[in-house]
Amino acid sequence: MVEKARSAGIPMDGNSGSAAKFGVEVAWSYSPETHELSIQCLRTPFFLNAGDVEAKIRTLVQQSVMA
Repeated sequence: MVEKARSAGIPMDGNSGSAAKFGVEVAWSYSPETHELSIQCLRTPFFLNAGDVEAKIRTLVQQSVMA
């Protein structure tokens, strides 16, 4: 996931943080102990809604897990 985010221009460094690109801001938190990743959409531009962003994130996560 980190490599996919970086290739999209979103700098994901560390187990938690936030990043923004094109008006979309997301926050993440990863627990190495439980291997749980939480991603939350914090802000979107007026032409996108949080549901669309979350659907795209969900797709990227599923593709990463299957790879």
